[in-house]
Amino acid sequence: MRRNRILLVWVALITLGVLLAASWLCSEPETLYEIRFLPALGGSRSIIPHSINDHGHVVGVAEMSPNQWNTFIWDEDGGITDLGPYAGTRHHHDYVRINNVGQIASTTMDPNGNPSVFLLDPNGVKHILRAPNRERIHVQALNNRGQVVGYYNAERSPRMAFIWDKTTGMQDLGPPNTIESLARDLNDSGQVVGFLSTMRDSQWYAFRWDPNTGMQNLGVTRSGMIHSCRINNQGGVVGVFGSADDDTTVSMWTREGGVQNAPWFRGTFARVVGLNDANHFIVCMHLSELRIRQLAVRPHRASFFCDPNGGFKDIGNCLGRKDVVAFWARGINNRGQIIGLLSLEKQPKYLGVILEPIH
Repeated sequence: MRRNRILLVWVALITLGVLLAASWLCSEPETLYEIRFLPALGGSRSIIPHSINDHGHVVGVAEMSPNQWNTFIWDEDGGITDLGPYAGTRHHHDYVRINNVGQIASTTMDPNGNPSVFLLDPNGVKHILRAPNRERIHVQALNNRGQVVGYYNAERSPRMAFIWDKTTGMQDLGPPNTIESLARDLNDSGQVVGFLSTMRDSQWYAFRWDPNTGMQNLGVTRSGMIHSCRINNQGGVVGVFGSADDDTTVSMWTREGGVQNAPWFRGTFARVVGLNDANHFIVCMHLSELRIRQLAVRPHRASFFCDPNGGFKDIGNCLGRKDVVAFWARGINNRGQIIGLLSLEKQPKYLGVILEPIH
C-alpha cells in the first residue's frame, strides 16, 4: 500500500511538471519591444552596434572579413553607410560613439597604418586626438558638446584617463598619486565617471570628476579595468562599485542619496551598458540557468532593463518571440530605444538590432 502511495505521488509530480513545462512552452512571451534588424554593410559577416543617439542614429562596426572591421552609421532615412576602416582592438576596448549633434568619435588607420582617433563633425571636418607622447588612445564616450573621454597608454604601460575637447585639447584626470585611471562616461556638463587606483593602497575606486569641484570618490571596486560606470545629465551615476569583494554589486549614486545598491543582481560579471536621463539603465550579466526548450543548463547572456522605481525586466523575455536564445544590450537613448546583439535559435551568429519600445 505504501509503495502504491509513493508511486502515485511520483506520477502526480511528473504530471505536474509536464503540465507546467507545456504551459510555459505554449505561453506567449511578453511583447514590450519591436525588433528592427540592422542591415549588413556590403558583404559584412556581422554588425555590432556601439552607440545610439536620441534621433535613433546608430554607429558601430561591421566585420568585413576575418580581422577586418569597418565603422558604419545607420539611420532610417539614409540606411547604412561605410565610414572606413576601424582600428579598434578585436575585443572592442575602443568604441564608436555618436552624439545628438551628429558628431562621431572613433578609431581609424592613418595613411601610415597607425591607429588614429578622431572626432568627425557633421560637415565632414575631422579633428585628430593626440596623447602627450603619441600613446594609443581608447575612446569610451562622447557628449553633446563634442567632448571625448577615455584613456591612453603606451604598450604594457599603465592607463591614464583623459577628457578632450577642440578648445583645450587633452586633459589628464586623476590626482597626482594615481597609478592607473580609466574614464568610462561623461555628461553634457562635462562631469566624468570612471575608475582609478592610487599609490596609497593600490585599491581601485570609482570616481566622479566635475570640472568645477574636481574628483570625488564613489566607493571601492574589485578591478576598474573590467568594470563599467555611467552618468546622465542629472548627474546620477550607475556602475559596478561599492564592494571590493563582490563584482556583481551594481550601485546607484545621487547627490541627494549618496551610494545605494541595486539589490536585484546576482551573477557573474555584471556590466552597466547604458543610463538615460529618465534614470533607466541597462545591466548585462552572464548567468547559468535551465533552458527548458534546449533541455540543458547552459551559460546564458541576459540584459536587464532597470527602473529604480519599477524594478527590472529581462529584455530577452520581452521581445514577443519564443526563439530568443539571448540578448546582449549595448546602449539605451532618451527615447528608450535599445541597441544590442540578438541570438536566435537556428541562427549561427548574433544579429545587430534596435529595440523600439511599444507604448
